[in-house]
Amino acid sequence: MSPRNLFSIEDVPTPKPGYGEVLVRVKAVGVCHSDLHAIDGEIPVPKRPLILGREVAGVIEEVGEGVKDLKPGDRVALSWLWWTCGRCEYCLTFRENLCPNQINTGYSTNGGYAEFVKAPASHVLKIPDGVSFPEATSCTDAAAMPYRALTYASKVELGDLVAIFGIGGLGLNAAQIAKLMGARVVAVDIVEEKLELARKYGADYTVNASKEDQLSTYRILVERM
Repeated sequence: MSPRNLFSIEDVPTPKPGYGEVLVRVKAVGVCHSDLHAIDGEIPVPKRPLILGREVAGVIEEVGEGVKDLKPGDRVALSWLWWTCGRCEYCLTFRENLCPNQINTGYSTNGGYAEFVKAPASHVLKIPDGVSFPEATSCTDAAAMPYRALTYASKVELGDLVAIFGIGGLGLNAAQIAKLMGARVVAVDIVEEKLELARKYGADYTVNASKEDQLSTYRILVERM
């Protein structure tokens, strides 16, 4: 049987938020490529039955006991990290993504391909005014990932020269974030249309890797700096 045949549309009970949890009425949910891998059976799913959907934005419908900083009506988003322990060496050093105790939205617990999803109040974020629900879903993954790479991992500073290899969704976001951080951005791809898009959104230099020698190009760019 094809893995896709294992998926169905069903009526399920509305989750009930427990202590420290909120119930979110889903307004938008992104389709992460990892969801497609799971549907095609290319990624093992540890929990069945399971509701997929890890990039979620919506409105709080109900709060559980002990929730103080959120209320019904708040616009919130939740992401891949449904919950982390906050006590292990990784959580205590701002590397929650490596927490060995983590629970993941739409993977080890039910996600957002539903009308409602519940989540720990500690791991949902309020959506700023002016940010739409679809935009918020993108921020939970496709923007958060390059942001962390550029800040925590790479520690990009004002004036740095940053090369972004591959101007897909993540790469284009990385180029924009790096530019906002004050870096000089080099966008590298083999598709001219993507490089044009990178220039439109602020890339200082572009390199078509199918036509140009990258090392020589970088040397010229560094000399110009």
